Amino acid sequence: RLGGMVERGSIVTQPDRISIAFTVHDGEARVPVRFTGIVPDLFREGSGVVAEGRLGRDGTFAAARLLAKHDEN
Repeated sequence: RLGGMVERGSIVTQPDRISIAFTVHDGEARVPVRFTGIVPDLFREGSGVVAEGRLGRDGTFAAARLLAKHDEN
């Protein structure tokens, strides 16, 4: 699992239009993420996210599932 905030300006829709790439940060570390599938409605830049998947040898996290987090406001 990988958790943090979706970095602003980092979401890129891939040419296949069903895959995205983005960066998750926690204030110190930054991790590039790739995901193929339907993103949650609350997923957006600057929001919290939990990604489930595997970290690749190149340092990119291949997410199999995304969970968008939101505050209670």
